[in-house]
Amino acid sequence: MDLEPEEIEALNAYGPYNHAVWQGRGVTLSHEESISGRAQFLVNLIRDVLTRSFSRQEMETLTLVDVGCYDGWVLDQLADLPFKKFVGIEPRARNIEKGNTVRSILKLNSRAEFRVGSIEALGSEVFDVVICLGLLHHLESVGDALRALRSICGRTLVIETLCLSASKTSREISREIEPKDIIYFGKAPVIGLCGYKFESSYYHGSAIRPSIVAVPNVPIIKMFLEFLGFQNVKVLVPPSAYWLGERVSRNAKACCLVAELAPVTKVFFESAVIKDYERAMLEVLLPTSLVQRLYERFCEEKSSAGGKFWEKLVVAYVGGPSWPTRPLLRLISRHWHDPFQREIIKNLRYAPADKSALEMAKVRFAAGDFAGSIGAAMRVSHHLNADWRSTYRAFLIIARAYQRMGDEGMATRYFNLCRVSNPELPEELLDGKEAHH
Repeated sequence: MDLEPEEIEALNAYGPYNHAVWQGRGVTLSHEESISGRAQFLVNLIRDVLTRSFSRQEMETLTLVDVGCYDGWVLDQLADLPFKKFVGIEPRARNIEKGNTVRSILKLNSRAEFRVGSIEALGSEVFDVVICLGLLHHLESVGDALRALRSICGRTLVIETLCLSASKTSREISREIEPKDIIYFGKAPVIGLCGYKFESSYYHGSAIRPSIVAVPNVPIIKMFLEFLGFQNVKVLVPPSAYWLGERVSRNAKACCLVAELAPVTKVFFESAVIKDYERAMLEVLLPTSLVQRLYERFCEEKSSAGGKFWEKLVVAYVGGPSWPTRPLLRLISRHWHDPFQREIIKNLRYAPADKSALEMAKVRFAAGDFAGSIGAAMRVSHHLNADWRSTYRAFLIIARAYQRMGDEGMATRYFNLCRVSNPELPEELLDGKEAHH
C-alpha cells in the first residue's frame, strides 16, 4: 500500500463504504460487514439481466440511469458494457463527493456522469434502462416512487429493495383489506403490504430527510408495476438475505425485480371493462323459477316452501344466518358456472328485496313485458334508502323499457336519473342503443 497518511484520512473521512468494494493502488475499501457480498451480487445480477436483454451492438444505442446511485460504484462496475450513456443521480452531494474522492485517490476512471438531485431533476429526460437499488425502503410512498421511475423509463426497470417476506401476508389480513372492488371481478384477490418505520436522515444511506418510510412486500411492487404499464415482471430474487454477514446477523430480507415497459401503454382498468360488467349485470339472467322464488320470498314476503334443491340453497344463502354463507356459496358455485350468475347470487344477500326486484325486472324485460319490468324496477326506485347499485340499474331498465314502449320523454327522464345516480357509468349504456342488443 502506497497511500499517504493524508489520503488515508481523506478516505476515512468519507466512510463508511458499506455499499461498495472499492479497489485500487493495492488497497480495498469496504465496510459491508453484515451485508457482505451484496454489492458484487447486485452487479453480477444486473450484468446478467442486461446481457440477456440486449446485444452489445444494441447497447451502443441505449442509455442507462442509476437512481439513488450513492457513490456510483455500481455504475463503475458496469462501465465496460458499451451503453451510449451512463448517468447516476443521487440527492446527497456528499455521496457523490465520496465517489469522486475515492476515484481520485485510487486513480480510477469512470465513464459515468454523476448528478446531485432527486429524480425530478431529470425533468423530461428518458432512459432506456433504469436501475434503482436500495432506495424504495427509504421513501414514504412506494407508489409515488414507482410512478417517478416510470416517468423516466423507456424500456427496462430493475429494482432492488428491502422487503417484507411472503409469510407476512395472511388470509386473515386479506379478508380485512377486502379486495372486492370491480377490478377484482374474475381476478385473483391479490393484495400488497407495507411496513412503516421512523427513519432519520442522520446516516448517509438513509432517508434524505427525517420521515416515516415504507418497507414493501413483493406483491405491492408487482401491483404498482402492472398498474403503471409494465409487463413481464419477473422476481429475480425472492425475499431473502443474499448477503453473507459474518459478524452481525440481520433478519432483513431483500428482493430484486425486473420489468419491461409495454410497447403500447394500456390503461390498467379501462371503461370497456366496466361497460362489459354492467351490461352483463343487466342482461345475464338467473332462471325464471329462481327469480320468482326470490321475488316472492323477499319482496312479497311469502313462504318459500317447495322448489328445486338449488333454488332452496340460494334462498337459504340469501336470507339465512351469516355463519353458513361461505360453505353455501361454495356449493352454489359448483352449480352455477357462469361467473356473472355467481356474481349476482353472491350479492343478493345484501339488500335482498331490492336486488330480487331488480332480477324480476330483468326477467320481465327479456320476456317483452315492458310494463311489468317497469313495475318491478319501480319497487327499487320508489323504495327510500334503496340499494345504490340496484337503484341506478333499475333506472336504466326503466329507461330502456319506456324506450321500447315508445315513450321517449319518460325514457329520457330515467336515463338522466341514471346519470345522476352513477356518473361513472359508461355513456354507451346510457344512449339508448344498448336497449336493442
